[in-house]
Amino acid sequence: MATEQIALSSGYKNTLKESNAPISVLWGDYTYLVGGERFSIRFDKASGAVVSYVYKEKELLAEALEPTFWKAPNDNDYGYNMVKELAIWRKVMNNAKVTESNMSRIGNRQAKVDFLLYLPDVDSYIRLNYSVSGNGKLVMNYEFKAGNKALPMLPRVGVKMALASDFDQLEWYGRGPWENYPDRKLSADVGLYKSTVGDRYVEYACPQDNAYITDTRWFKLYNQSNMGLFVTSDVPLGFSALHYTAEDLTRNERGVMHPFDLPRRDEVYLHIDHKIMGVGGDNSWGAKPHSPYLIAPKDYSFRVIFKPFSAGEEIND
Repeated sequence: MATEQIALSSGYKNTLKESNAPISVLWGDYTYLVGGERFSIRFDKASGAVVSYVYKEKELLAEALEPTFWKAPNDNDYGYNMVKELAIWRKVMNNAKVTESNMSRIGNRQAKVDFLLYLPDVDSYIRLNYSVSGNGKLVMNYEFKAGNKALPMLPRVGVKMALASDFDQLEWYGRGPWENYPDRKLSADVGLYKSTVGDRYVEYACPQDNAYITDTRWFKLYNQSNMGLFVTSDVPLGFSALHYTAEDLTRNERGVMHPFDLPRRDEVYLHIDHKIMGVGGDNSWGAKPHSPYLIAPKDYSFRVIFKPFSAGEEIND
């Protein structure tokens, strides 16, 4: 009938240690490559994306790690014509241009890879600073710098990627067990939860954005052999992991697709967010989410930490 949680500490800090393992670097014509005894990470110089993340000879990525601003609409979003009103953010990364790139080596144990991306559609910039350690840990510092162009609110501020199909086991420390959003989360207690990616999907009568998780301290996706990717930050994040892309779940009008019209993909499509819009719900014919749950077009920054692991290893190995 009722539930309440009381925080016993003032905040969350990740506990991943620095690595003493050595690294090697390679400057290519089209890519930067950073490697170690157990891993290699490849960055695309033309896009600023992480296009390969290999750990113990296993490729983790099915699609690149890159910024994104688009979220699939929910039923309430169609009421204020979200797909049209916020359309500029849907394809904004298609025209992004790398204006600066650099890789440097810090001693024998760390590499830095930096990109500055210009987004001409919105006259804004994204700066991506990556730090790679010898144990395969990847730290991404993300900064969005809004320009002077008048822009609509943002659907989300985050990054996306796809993992190989076998990484379908999910564990997280955040709100759950059911889906929750910034303005719909108090019924979901913070705790430690497990699921499969397939079981996260919420089968609404009309497919839409779903399965989101807020206030996440960390999560990990792994396969049946207990190899996978651990994700954390210095502050709680939001994320979703599904067998569907945001584009799969986006339609121009409400109610034009049923669940059986939606083809399930093998890959695991992962969104990791600093911010995402609320679901709204005062009415479904024009009301937007309340102002605290909208994302104004201004500067944002956040950090995400990725650490691959395998069976028998501690995350800090």
